[in-house]
Amino acid sequence: MAGDLKGLYRGQVRTLFDAGTVTGLTDGQLLERFATRRGEASELAFTALVERHGPMVLRACRGVLRDDHEAMDAFQATFLVLARKGGSLWVRDSLGPWLHRVACRAAGRAKRAAARRLASEKKAVEMAVHNNVDADRDDLAAVIHEEVDRLPERYRSAVVLCDLEGRTCEDAARHLGCPVGTVGSRLSRGRERLRDRLTRRGLATGMLAWQGPREPLPAELVGATVAAATRFVSIQAASQGPAATLALGVIKSMAISSWWKAASILLVVTASTSGVVSIAGRGAGVEKGAPDDTLQAASADVGLAVEVKPGKFSVVIKERGSLEASRNNDVSSKVEQNTAIRMILPEGTRVKKGQLVCELDSAGLKRILTSERTAVEKAENAYGSAKLAREVAEIALKEYVDGIYPQDHASALGEVRLAQSAVKRAEERLKRTRSARERLNTILAGREAVTPSDVAAELDVADRLDAAEQAVPREQMAVEVGQNKLVVLEKFTKDKTAKQLSSEIAKAGADESSKKTALESAKGIVASLERQVADCEIHAPSDGILVLADYQNRPSIKEGVVVTYGQKLFSIPDLTSIRVAARIHESIVDQLKPGQTARIRVDAFPNESFSGLVEAVAPRPDARSSFGSGAKSYTSNVTITKGLPDLRPGMTAEVEILVAALDDVLSVPVQAVVQYDDKDHVAVKTPDGKLDWREVKLGIANSQAVEVKEGLKAGEAVVIEPVPLLSEEQKRKASTPTAPAAGRKR
Repeated sequence: MAGDLKGLYRGQVRTLFDAGTVTGLTDGQLLERFATRRGEASELAFTALVERHGPMVLRACRGVLRDDHEAMDAFQATFLVLARKGGSLWVRDSLGPWLHRVACRAAGRAKRAAARRLASEKKAVEMAVHNNVDADRDDLAAVIHEEVDRLPERYRSAVVLCDLEGRTCEDAARHLGCPVGTVGSRLSRGRERLRDRLTRRGLATGMLAWQGPREPLPAELVGATVAAATRFVSIQAASQGPAATLALGVIKSMAISSWWKAASILLVVTASTSGVVSIAGRGAGVEKGAPDDTLQAASADVGLAVEVKPGKFSVVIKERGSLEASRNNDVSSKVEQNTAIRMILPEGTRVKKGQLVCELDSAGLKRILTSERTAVEKAENAYGSAKLAREVAEIALKEYVDGIYPQDHASALGEVRLAQSAVKRAEERLKRTRSARERLNTILAGREAVTPSDVAAELDVADRLDAAEQAVPREQMAVEVGQNKLVVLEKFTKDKTAKQLSSEIAKAGADESSKKTALESAKGIVASLERQVADCEIHAPSDGILVLADYQNRPSIKEGVVVTYGQKLFSIPDLTSIRVAARIHESIVDQLKPGQTARIRVDAFPNESFSGLVEAVAPRPDARSSFGSGAKSYTSNVTITKGLPDLRPGMTAEVEILVAALDDVLSVPVQAVVQYDDKDHVAVKTPDGKLDWREVKLGIANSQAVEVKEGLKAGEAVVIEPVPLLSEEQKRKASTPTAPAAGRKR
């Protein structure tokens, strides 16, 4: 019964705590109870904090770490750090932004530790070789949490509370102590910055990667975390497991790392921060960190201020990319059809020039080749027949012109001459017959009496005369017919027959040409197939290490995979010259110049760093960002001046390019600058605690600070968050500027 009452009491208290700042206890009140009370009250307060912020912390850890066990260790380590540091924190509103930063640091340390373990086992190189050039694309959640952690504090607080913890703008405004409109504006600007940073890294700019239902933590996980925190703050944690070890590493980094010192300055209780600040003198739990080189915190009624000191100021562009060889021997498939890979050497194999690297399946090509060789034989026969037909047609024309036509012409001419001779004979016969009739008439006229013989003779002569008279025009007609026939032969028949025979020659020639083209085409196909069969055996063009082609939207190169004509199969890079191909956002690409120095960190070698020089910047956007209206990115090649023999193309790397480096520069945090009346101003805290709004001339800036050229002197104190201190008139004129792109002048 007592256990049931205790559980009921816990549930009621948790309900009260989770109700928020209006009806329940704030994070600050819960943290105060945890730090000042003992026993069950302290445990319940800490339990409420774990239940309230645990889903966000667990999501951040899982976003950075793919291994769920490592994510659970980082999750517990985050709350172990809170348990140990709770006595040195003063909180007015939400612990969410602070816990998110600690979670990112804890998960980051766990990830680096895992990478070191893999490197010691000689697995990192193998993983990197098979890693995609765009591996960060597959780790979208990790990139989002990383970039959220890099946001300026005012925007980070709004993004963490609203987007990571799922609070409304009204709830976040109550936690931050500022108007709802201000929270909405900061949330919008924070998301915009986050989108820009994701675009620079070649990732989708959708903001839904972390959104969705936020399920409560399992009671077992909450209980185990609270129990671990209780043990962690009460006894030595040296042997408490990986979570405790990880927490100790994070706590140690707070004293020596700039992010904790920056958090102590920037996470201030003002209208634009998360309300978490490290308070000196609260007890023995306070960690004493080394003072910053250029900024030293000083508390005042007018707000937290920093003393401005001259120091070094640099602008660094940090982007990610992948290693590639400066020179590559790329090898693609030359087979003009889809072909399966029968054999290919493993990636990373060292090969010699001329060595067989890959063999494609040539069985199908050989079957086609056999068929095409038969087609060539048929084409040769067809071409021979067509050629013979053309030669016969040419002979026929020559036969007619030189033989048949002359014979026909001579025959026609002879017929005309014979007809003409017949006409002469008929005319002479007619003449003789008429002369005979005249003589007969003379003889008969001298006789007194005509005898029957005379009558018969007269009739015979008359018949002969009629026949002779008819023979003359008949023979004349024959002459005319013969002459017409000769004219037709000379003017028409000759030309028509010659043209017909020439047409047959042309037709035969065209058929011959067609058959010849078909034969040449068939021979070309056979030659191409023979070449492709030979190309199925692919040899190394040079000495080197084999790197297989890797694709996102098609199967990886391996045995059994079908490849297409022209598809890249592998490359043999020149490992004597390695560079990083980094994608640079369009807003800062003009700051890059060939010859700028760079520092390179390769993921596969987390304990190594390399020097480099900017080799070139692409004049056009890369293909992945060229289309569409989104922000563009440009590829910048950074040559590694001195690397390791184990560096391989495809490994992912981070490049830090130094675009500006100044000495003895006065600088202030970006959020310390306010614009009104179209001029830049800072709030200087005078020795008597008053404010002096000072117009300043700014120089170059990075994402955290901006150079002050005129208007400030060394030793003066500048308020970090001056916006709440503006008068109403100043607020109407003012606009808080965003940090310019790296290297930009204000």
